[in-house]
Amino acid sequence: MIRLGSHAPTKHAFSGLVGLALAYFNFGVDVYHCVLTMFVTWLLLQVFSSQRKIGVAVSFVFNFAYLLIGYYFHSTEDYDIDWTLPQCVLCLRLIGLSWDCYDGSKPVDKLRSDQLLNHIRDIPGLLETFGYTFFFGAVLTGPQFPLRRYRQFISGHLFDKVHLATVTMKQIRAASRRAALGRLALGIVYLAVSNVGGAIFPASRLTQLGDASFVEAFFTIWITAHVGLRKYLGVWLIAEGSCIITGMAVEVSAAAPDRDNIRDIKHLEWHGLANVKPSLFELPLSVQDLIASFNINTNDWAKRYLFKRLMFLNNKNMSTIGTLAFLALWHGYSFGYYLTFATEFLSLLCLQTLTKRNKALGLDQNVVYRWCVMFPVTHIVAAYGYVPFETLGYGKTVTMLSSVGWIVHAAMLGYFVLELAAGAVGMAPRAPKPVDEKKRQ
Repeated sequence: MIRLGSHAPTKHAFSGLVGLALAYFNFGVDVYHCVLTMFVTWLLLQVFSSQRKIGVAVSFVFNFAYLLIGYYFHSTEDYDIDWTLPQCVLCLRLIGLSWDCYDGSKPVDKLRSDQLLNHIRDIPGLLETFGYTFFFGAVLTGPQFPLRRYRQFISGHLFDKVHLATVTMKQIRAASRRAALGRLALGIVYLAVSNVGGAIFPASRLTQLGDASFVEAFFTIWITAHVGLRKYLGVWLIAEGSCIITGMAVEVSAAAPDRDNIRDIKHLEWHGLANVKPSLFELPLSVQDLIASFNINTNDWAKRYLFKRLMFLNNKNMSTIGTLAFLALWHGYSFGYYLTFATEFLSLLCLQTLTKRNKALGLDQNVVYRWCVMFPVTHIVAAYGYVPFETLGYGKTVTMLSSVGWIVHAAMLGYFVLELAAGAVGMAPRAPKPVDEKKRQ
């Protein structure tokens, strides 16, 4: 795919047909749902090309409703592997496309910085929409990316800042292959860990902890959750590798001496479509580290197309609730999804007050405190926040968490209530006052 100057329609057709073939191989004729929603979205963009505000509203409702209706007829209390899996990925992609086209109808001075980067003035043609929607590196599990990046990839403009007389396309292809194989290898390792760990700590054990001791139940949930999380990292790393080898994930290194004139292959990086940051995810020191390292592109999508567009609520917490509620419903109707995102919101509330408290006590830069307290606490919160994804159903989830007395959720809620009480009596954390250098001298 890394061919500068190649025929764009050919690239669109190749991208779309290979992606559609992958989807058909996995889900058979049911992929017609994906094709239908892609076509209807494109048709809506054409019909409402002069009334894009209406177009984005209709597209949003259509794509989200189609997915939810699919869940209604096909979902179970298990993790379903059927046509709704790629459909949920394409649902976000097509809604994002509609938002970008709407932003393209607004004056430039009315756009935020992220909207300036991604807005689309001209409505894409059907073949381009097909290639973008079914791009083979991201059709099954993501990552999400805007049409603007896809266009730069197809046209070769992603490499505009590369001095091709010094850095050859042969070098670029070799570098992309090395990076892609590295992601593939790491992805396989994560999947192996997930499969071997899953055999030792099967998810089915989570609903059979009634007779287990508190310690056994606590650590079984903790370990099983982290084993389950690793399968996502494995799948996303492999998908990222396929995006890298095409050249679509290229970006200029921040360390490049001249970012507009790249003359050394070492100044090209391949993290442009990274969906995970393994090192940060394995060694997190806060909930924010988890969010910044896991499902990165979906989080970025939610931030751009939901959270920032809910600013009219004039309340950050309300915007967060609206965003997390959408993401929970986007996953399906199972109780576990809603508990996971409710837990994320509670953990973010705790993080806000804990960050202030740590700064007030001078602990925010204390290495011992960060690694001996914040690191294990973050790992526990990650496990207990995610684990409802493994049980999903209300009965199974409640049974599992009751075996440990909902201790992690109770601890977070208790901490947050205590901080509210402390604020009510004037004991809220305050940042330390800056030192007056004159007085120090």
